[in-house]
Amino acid sequence: MRRKEKQITDTERIKQLLEQAQVCRLAMVDQGHPYVVPLNFGYRDGSLYFHSALEGRKINVLKANPHVCFEVDELEKINRAAQACDWGVSFRSVIGTGTARILETLVEKRPAWISSWPTIQAGLLTIRKRCWKKPP
Repeated sequence: MRRKEKQITDTERIKQLLEQAQVCRLAMVDQGHPYVVPLNFGYRDGSLYFHSALEGRKINVLKANPHVCFEVDELEKINRAAQACDWGVSFRSVIGTGTARILETLVEKRPAWISSWPTIQAGLLTIRKRCWKKPP
């Protein structure tokens, strides 16, 4: 990071941002080219959990190369100025790298699903019942 004085090193502040952010951008490499997608996500016990369809480009890319980069941010304010070139934006962000793993079993998925999305959890109550039923 170029401006070290702006870097957030306090793990509680990092955790707070990860718990409050609404969107996480997940960056991957697809056949040598960058690919990034905004995702619903949750943060729990040091891990990020992403909600996703079971098939598609993202899943194919992750199966081929699970190494990822992620970014979450929060806009704090727009810094207005008399001259356009002096305008700026103040925001907080967390950027990190890791290895993605697709959760396969309900045992793995259930804790992540139930506790990882507190901002939309109320709306999931009816969806949860449908999702956990075994197909006929």
